Amino acid sequence: MLKSIYTILQGLSGGFTMTKWMSMLMILLGAQFAFAEVIELEAEDAKVDAANILEVKEASGGKVVAFDKKTKQSSVEFTFKVPADGEYQFWAVGRGMSGREDSFYTQLDKEKRETWDVKWNTSQDLIKQPVRYRVSKDDGKYFGKAYTAKLTKGEHTFVVSRREAGAQLDKLIIAPADMKIKEDKK
Repeated sequence: MLKSIYTILQGLSGGFTMTKWMSMLMILLGAQFAFAEVIELEAEDAKVDAANILEVKEASGGKVVAFDKKTKQSSVEFTFKVPADGEYQFWAVGRGMSGREDSFYTQLDKEKRETWDVKWNTSQDLIKQPVRYRVSKDDGKYFGKAYTAKLTKGEHTFVVSRREAGAQLDKLIIAPADMKIKEDKK
């Protein structure tokens, strides 16, 4: 296929060299994939009180952020830049320690604060999972919906704060909304 594209370009340009063709192809591919950047931010590197950072061997950076009822600062603030306007999805690696220690509040760029119920299991594994927010149903129950947002190119802030003491956050992942990301245990 590449050879036929090269032949067409060569016919159109009359002497289109392989070097020029490869340069043009790299520019075209670069433009196509420029928006596919995945941003990964370690929770312990964000704006957070050091008292909330715990050493956890299985965490990606060896540490997680957790809040208890005694901590002074009860939030972690991530500042990040997206490379282009577009719709992005938010994922995280985290865990709940039990059914009563498994949720955070989240807030993007000072918009409405949402409740995120972190997945947990009895083995207390760190789990890569979509950040979800609660959607109420008519029967008074709710379900989780994956958090996506239309962002403009540039800097944004995502705040995760304490709702239930004990929930742990390892890292935040931001990716284009159409990118496939697999949920899994760490």
